[in-house]
Amino acid sequence: MENQMIDTVVTSAAGVFTGNTYYPEFPLSQLRPNPEQPRKWFDPKEQEALVASIKRMGVIQPIIAMLDESKETAMIMAGERRYRAATDAGLTGVPVITKDADPVETAIIENMQRSNFTIVEESEAVLDLKEKYKYKGKEIAILANRAESTISEILSINDLPAVVKDEIRGLKTYTRAELLMITSKYKQDDDMISAFNKLKAAKIKKEDEKAAGTAKKNGKGKKATDATTETVTADATTAFQTLTDTYITELTEFDLTKLDETQSNKLLESLKNLNKLIASKIKKS
Repeated sequence: MENQMIDTVVTSAAGVFTGNTYYPEFPLSQLRPNPEQPRKWFDPKEQEALVASIKRMGVIQPIIAMLDESKETAMIMAGERRYRAATDAGLTGVPVITKDADPVETAIIENMQRSNFTIVEESEAVLDLKEKYKYKGKEIAILANRAESTISEILSINDLPAVVKDEIRGLKTYTRAELLMITSKYKQDDDMISAFNKLKAAKIKKEDEKAAGTAKKNGKGKKATDATTETVTADATTAFQTLTDTYITELTEFDLTKLDETQSNKLLESLKNLNKLIASKIKKS
């Protein structure tokens, strides 16, 4: 069903909404964030700027939301930043495009937002959204947080012959740019298969050369590495301990009560990132 453009909010007496419809003033109180939203942190300064913009201009780009079974509320699929900023700006309603809930459709969108798909899976998923669920390219771009031109490129991967798509379906070793070179240059299946086989052979050769080079390098440098590893490790440990002690001393002496909420959030986020970095390096070692 194509989106219906309407001038005012159309609801029943019970406040029931219809799917696949554009509402210029959908009540904020009947929208809810997606609990599975992959983005958990929103930059406070960017949010402040967005709030200021919305106070001046309103929400220009519609939020896309999936209607709940009751048809009275909807879960945000794309546009949580705008939802939060509109709430902070004191708005009571925002432009929303509603979609009827469908488990397959929801799963496709969630996987696209998380970049969980391989190139072939992504291209087929976008094609499903376009043909089966009647999404327009612009809507898919908003949901996936991609440029509309990128969505067109993703769709072009479907032009590859089935035999090629089946071979690379579960792989992430081929880039979209490499595959687009084939679909843009050739139109016949035989030509595309031939071009793909050449690309595959070139990749195998490159990997073999890389492996041979690494083995050769490791063989030459092994003795020197063994002789210096213990010293280098000790020096690095001492330097890191000194850096850590200095950091702790400065942090202890600093009056954290002077920080405002934004600064406090940024400091906590930085400490979390530092903790993750240290943990990952310890794990690797």
